[in-house]
Amino acid sequence: MFGNGDDVELTNYKTLKLDATWRPVAVIPAVDALLMSMDDKCTIVETWNREVRTQFLTFALPSVIVLKNHRALPHNNRCTKKNVIARDNHTCQYCGRSDCEMTIDHVIPRSKGGKFSWDNLVSACPECNQKKGNRSLKEAKMKLLSVPHEPKGPFIKKQAIHDNSWTYYLERE
Repeated sequence: MFGNGDDVELTNYKTLKLDATWRPVAVIPAVDALLMSMDDKCTIVETWNREVRTQFLTFALPSVIVLKNHRALPHNNRCTKKNVIARDNHTCQYCGRSDCEMTIDHVIPRSKGGKFSWDNLVSACPECNQKKGNRSLKEAKMKLLSVPHEPKGPFIKKQAIHDNSWTYYLERE
């Protein structure tokens, strides 16, 4: 389908997927969004300045799509390292540092019954994670900058945002 020699580059493009009420629900590969539009499952709202060509047709690569059918989409905010760091805006929840590779820390250590859950995980810089170690906040004499929690509604990773035009759709919630 993509005979213009730019096959590898296409994988770098992402599309913001909105439900039928224009709420953001996911970030998906732009090629998947293009295929959804060809199957008449969505409407393309905005496009990248990039075209995909076949032998006879040219298609604009979607940047934002809206689904045509209103379906209750699952509220599935998986608690993963990437999602915890994104929720915390790539900022250490102990010292506020954001200029390094983040790790995650169990507020209540696993050895003391702490779970791998939204309300027990925070992003931490390597130094703070090392300093806290396998101790409670009180034992380590450390405080959190914010209380960890599960994000409300669909969770769109901040690091997945590729274009400022998405801000309009993401701030509508």
